[in-house]
Amino acid sequence: MATLDLMRRFSAAMRYGYNRLLEGEDRRALKKEDGPLCTLFRLNTRYADDALLKAQALLTAQRELRENPRKVVFGGRKLLADLARLKRSNLPLYERKKAEWRERRKGTLYARGDRTKGGNLNLRLVVREGSLFGAPTPQMNLQDPSFHTDVRNFYEGRIADLKERYLQEENPYLKRRLGRELAQMPSFAT
Repeated sequence: MATLDLMRRFSAAMRYGYNRLLEGEDRRALKKEDGPLCTLFRLNTRYADDALLKAQALLTAQRELRENPRKVVFGGRKLLADLARLKRSNLPLYERKKAEWRERRKGTLYARGDRTKGGNLNLRLVVREGSLFGAPTPQMNLQDPSFHTDVRNFYEGRIADLKERYLQEENPYLKRRLGRELAQMPSFAT
């Protein structure tokens, strides 16, 4: 639950930062500890800087594509148009699309690591009971071989599950999606 709240606050900070950058505000002033991103969204300065980095990247991409940066729709323009079209016609599908749009709009978390500080100070990966979790534990030793073994076992299990689902799937669209997900999984040399 805390991770979802952090993702919601980070996404809101990214949208806020994007709009402030559009207005020409200074990035350094926005990310200060007493600046608006840290105080309004209860983020530390590293998350605030990462939110501004993502916002700046989006702004730069819009300008390079010669698109109007003021017309950005966070969560996806196509999905928002689908919502407008579906509202009156198919309520169950509308509710699913709305949940998907909210997830895409609020489900962003970006945390960079720093080699000089021993990795990412905000987010660490932990494997518990065969599942991979993000955990804010700066004490965790990423050089520990058991950590790498746990991550490897998690991915190998996930890949085996995806392969089984891929072979059993009859819907060509879902089969293609599973194939893409399989292609994106890391490969481990044995």
